[in-house]
Amino acid sequence: MYVIMPLRYKWDDNKLDCYGIDAKYIRIGANFQIGNNVKIKCYRFEVGNNFRVADNVEIDVSGGMTKQSNFIAGDNCLLCKDVYVNCCREVILGNHVCFSPRAMVFTHRYWQDVRKGYDNAFKPVIFGNESWLGAGAVVLPGCEIGQGSIIMANSTVIGNVPERTLYGGVPAVKLKDIRDRDNFVQGEYDEYVRLREEFLGHKEDEKESLRRFGICT
Repeated sequence: MYVIMPLRYKWDDNKLDCYGIDAKYIRIGANFQIGNNVKIKCYRFEVGNNFRVADNVEIDVSGGMTKQSNFIAGDNCLLCKDVYVNCCREVILGNHVCFSPRAMVFTHRYWQDVRKGYDNAFKPVIFGNESWLGAGAVVLPGCEIGQGSIIMANSTVIGNVPERTLYGGVPAVKLKDIRDRDNFVQGEYDEYVRLREEFLGHKEDEKESLRRFGICT
């Protein structure tokens, strides 16, 4: 990996080839890192601070380049080795989003003749803050991955994924909710207080309960 200093933007009528990025509009935050054999082609490439791209990542516009062929990402995102992203339509990543090795994202689906009843789609794909796409997972056009959600390895997402859920399978289905850590601790503590009161036969002093549970000393 090598580090690129911030490049604020360049915008003109001709394509700009910069650091292997072929786009008409480029905006790069601080501490941008890019690996070897990376190919990026889109209309607009805009990423926040601490964006990392590993080796052999490809972002392309198969299906056709338009002004909607944009790749936009927030801060602290990671595209691992061998990731493929189709930017025929817009792909948007929030902050702290990770694509694991060999993950693939598609924004268009078209091959067979629509006059014969075959379907086609040209739709954006959106990833919420802190979402994670597992190794070898595939996301199809029009999907929105909710904040804090996880897509298990080798899964295929064909629809929207709610916030803070774990999805897996082909097609991917909801496996469970991802509990908020604070709610988890509170739930465990409430259960501890209930059992402690049952054991003692009276309600324990709150400070002592917190100390025994390990929340405070």
